[in-house]
Amino acid sequence: MANVTDLYIDRLYEMSQMELPASTMKEAQKCLMDFLACTFAGAVTLREEQTRFLDAFPASNEATVIGMGRKASMYNAAMVNAFNSHVIELDDGHRFCMAHLEAPILPAVLAAAENSGIGGKALLQAIC
Repeated sequence: MANVTDLYIDRLYEMSQMELPASTMKEAQKCLMDFLACTFAGAVTLREEQTRFLDAFPASNEATVIGMGRKASMYNAAMVNAFNSHVIELDDGHRFCMAHLEAPILPAVLAAAENSGIGGKALLQAIC
């Protein structure tokens, strides 16, 4: 008998094989553009602080630190991008649950996608 985790993973796999509607992919594009704009703005705002943070770690070229003109480890890039995307409170929020889902999710998805060489369509599907 399968446990809840197995069922969840099976369902995620099934969903990953589905063709998503064009309207869903368009929404993913909008979310990605919103995230990138907010992250660039945050990077400009905290460039000195984020540079000092990144300089404290060994150099790495795994993933892009958006708006900083450099790369870092996948984990540090995701953390700095998440922080920068939310720092000036422009990131997309959900009206009913008061959550800002782009800030914690998209940095991890982008860093993992870049590190593993995933293309644009697969990236948008991952965002969905």
